[in-house]
Amino acid sequence: LVRPVLLGRELLARAGRCTLAHGPLNVLVTSSRMPFALDEVRKIGRRGHRVYTVDSLGSAPGSHSRYTAEAFITAAPRDDPARFVEQLRRIVESRAIDLVVPCFEEVFWISRHLGELGGVEVFASDAETLDRLHDKSRFAALARSLGLRVPETVLVRSIDELDHAITRFPQFLAQPAFSRGGVDMLTNVGPLAAVRKRSECRPTELAPWIVQEFVHGSDLCTFSVVRHGKVRAHVAYVHPRTIEHTGGITLESVDDDRALEAVETIVDATGHHGQVAFDFIRSERGLYCIECNVRPTLGVALLDDALFVDALLSEGPTDGRVVPAGVKRKITWGLVRNIFRHPREIALDLRALFSGGKDVHLDLRDPMPALYQMVAALAALRRRREAVASLPEHSRMLAAYLHDSAWDGAWLDAA
Repeated sequence: LVRPVLLGRELLARAGRCTLAHGPLNVLVTSSRMPFALDEVRKIGRRGHRVYTVDSLGSAPGSHSRYTAEAFITAAPRDDPARFVEQLRRIVESRAIDLVVPCFEEVFWISRHLGELGGVEVFASDAETLDRLHDKSRFAALARSLGLRVPETVLVRSIDELDHAITRFPQFLAQPAFSRGGVDMLTNVGPLAAVRKRSECRPTELAPWIVQEFVHGSDLCTFSVVRHGKVRAHVAYVHPRTIEHTGGITLESVDDDRALEAVETIVDATGHHGQVAFDFIRSERGLYCIECNVRPTLGVALLDDALFVDALLSEGPTDGRVVPAGVKRKITWGLVRNIFRHPREIALDLRALFSGGKDVHLDLRDPMPALYQMVAALAALRRRREAVASLPEHSRMLAAYLHDSAWDGAWLDAA
């Protein structure tokens, strides 16, 4: 269960501590394979707090950070949620954890078992609030009820309903109501139109899909740290470069007051507590709400250490809570991969590679996570190859990487 990172505490002590008045906290970060979890481990550790990590992969990059005092290997939440929660409880008790910070969709299992964790503070909302925001159909209904623009949305629970729904829109986008990262998507528009076949899609009563009108425009993302319905730290950003027309591999902060207003409207209405990210489309008709992730995204990398940690831990004022425009980050390995896979885009990728902005993974003061990043991805693919075999080839690596903690709604509750 426990794999100590022996150098973590020694190196952190040498680096010097910057603590809150009452001293350093013991913080447990879950799903440490995620790049945004690694970023949060570093931020929390650099601010002087003691960081512990958990993941079902021993090679999870965040577990090998110099800022990780101790790393734990647990059961995969998706495979054995009861064992996962029990292991968390034992860690919370044995390491006197003050705060649990979920960094992926394991938050859904944690939120359903809060009473079993010994009363520790968990930076997350209750299960009903999480479900309401994560379910793409329920989120669309919520946003519309709050007066926000959303694409026309149809919920489908069978192949026949899917066939009927896609005839309603000349241009459409369909995906599971519980999904992430654009790994399972059916559309008749753009470069992804031929990737997924309608015959490969299997909506059911317990695993429904949504079909939406396709809204043309530019993508806009946000990430926010929210405490009890109030935004404590916020960034809006774009992805100048993406990988396979899905996940972003470069990020740049932008100013967008409309997006902030939409975020504030939603979190105020739901009383959400925790980390939250939204996807929007900026179109000629206005700003459209597309989906919500009740967890961090790479947008957290655009926040400086003080802004993130102060928002995470404090109820007091947070000066400069909105990240200014022009802050950049990049995923170097993604740009290099694109250069080899898409030679026609070499010029664009090289320009992004040398245009500034820190790498999300690579930190010369904390080099080990960058070395483990590909090891962890390959290990996840080997473990989950069968589970992701039906997905398009370009999505399998990402789907396998996310699979252990991916929450897909009611059918997992019923399993």
